[in-house]
Amino acid sequence: MPNQNSLSRPVPTATHQQPQAEPSLSRPYVAADDMVLRIRQVANRLGVARTTIYYWVRKGEFPKPIQLGEGSVGWLTSDVQNFLEQRVRASRRTA
Repeated sequence: MPNQNSLSRPVPTATHQQPQAEPSLSRPYVAADDMVLRIRQVANRLGVARTTIYYWVRKGEFPKPIQLGEGSVGWLTSDVQNFLEQRVRASRRTA
């Protein structure tokens, strides 16, 4: 007959680790109506060359692209629109 004390012991369980928080983003979600624009669409919308956009990204003046896959990137329409609105506000302050 088994010892009564051995039956009442709790069964050891694996320790559960808390999930790590994701790095903080300036905007933690993407709105349902937000679309991804490819480089040509961004260039056409802003009226500049594609190389200018990449130059601005390197200088930190334009949002970094989102990696869509191997060798393909895009920008959220809201990020492009925010950039454009900032440029309009800045140009109207100095004029």
